Amino acid sequence: MIKPLTPSISDKIDSGLNFQFYPGKDAIDGITPLQNKPLLFLVHGRGGNANVPWVFAKSFLSIDPIIVSVEAPVMDLELGGYSWWQIAKDKLINNEELLLALQAFDKFAEFFIDRHKIDRNRVYGCGFSQGGSLLGSYSVINPSFFRALAMLSSYIAKPIVEGGFSHDFKYSIQNKSTEYFLFHGDADEVVPFKIHAKTKVYLASSGLRVSEFIDSSVHKVSIGGIKAMTAWFESDKR
Repeated sequence: MIKPLTPSISDKIDSGLNFQFYPGKDAIDGITPLQNKPLLFLVHGRGGNANVPWVFAKSFLSIDPIIVSVEAPVMDLELGGYSWWQIAKDKLINNEELLLALQAFDKFAEFFIDRHKIDRNRVYGCGFSQGGSLLGSYSVINPSFFRALAMLSSYIAKPIVEGGFSHDFKYSIQNKSTEYFLFHGDADEVVPFKIHAKTKVYLASSGLRVSEFIDSSVHKVSIGGIKAMTAWFESDKR
């Protein structure tokens, strides 16, 4: 059973975000130092918090990773909890909101990786809804960051898919190495299926490897989706 740890106040301040982490079974047992272990980022959806996405962690335990659940910085005034950006009535994110969210995650990711001397070749991600959108959008800006990324009931943010997204990141966009798993419910009432379809086309047209699992569900990940994600990850992503 995974029992997440709470970071020190200084780590929260230095990283810029609240988070929880699990060093992995071998690290707890004193067998493997943290710097020799893979890293998994878990990111919750809109109105969530760092407690929420741990249910997805079990799909990745075959590699015994360090797991860090990152909490969004924006208090959601409508739903409660925390979000990476507020949802306006038109439900469209603008360039500035997306940039601020990506900058916050980038700062946190670099802090955590440097702090624990993580192998940058073994970084993975799993995000639900808005959290998946954050990670997916970040993977476009920094395409060699994730070895594999699961986007659940999610999407690449519209400013990126439609082009014209302006930012100040300096990462090379030449080495596109991320492999993707996309789950979506065909009756999703929050993130319509057509948005998922646009994301799949966008990633595939960029020459990236994309695996997909569609299920008869609404805005949640079905048992079949969890099993499909586990099978995808355990196939050849270690």
